[in-house]
Amino acid sequence: MNRLPVLTLALGLIAASAPAPASDALLNLPANRLTGLWTTDIYVSPAACTPGGPKPPLVGHNTMVFNLGGTLVENPEVSPAGIPGAPQLRTFGLGKWSYDMRTRQYRAQVRFDWYASATGAYMGYQVIERTILLSNDRNTAYGPVTATRHAADGSVIARLCGEGISTRL
Repeated sequence: MNRLPVLTLALGLIAASAPAPASDALLNLPANRLTGLWTTDIYVSPAACTPGGPKPPLVGHNTMVFNLGGTLVENPEVSPAGIPGAPQLRTFGLGKWSYDMRTRQYRAQVRFDWYASATGAYMGYQVIERTILLSNDRNTAYGPVTATRHAADGSVIARLCGEGISTRL
């Protein structure tokens, strides 16, 4: 009797039933609890950078994917080209995130580019930095946000402060 086909079949079944690398146990580690798809309300203004300044208004929304391993992708909600009051366009954001076991806080940084909608000329980039806390049920993420806008030459042209409130999708 040839046992090789039976052995091959058995090994194949064992491999097929092995847990995926992103198993529930791995996702349950504190450092990985942020992974997943989130929608965010963004509240920022220049005045909120001053201690005691006014509460910033809601200025936008985005959707973010926090990937296992510390990378993230941000998809903004932006006005399409040609809409009055929207003279610039921006790219989606790419970034990284990390977890501090000591403080139990996450930190995220995202960068995206700005372009003139009329000409397509490069206008600079923006860096968003967030400190993120998770709610006990892990479905809400919140914390301070700082957005720094840079001109094409790298000089700082604006700084916005406030908070981001994210909901897991």
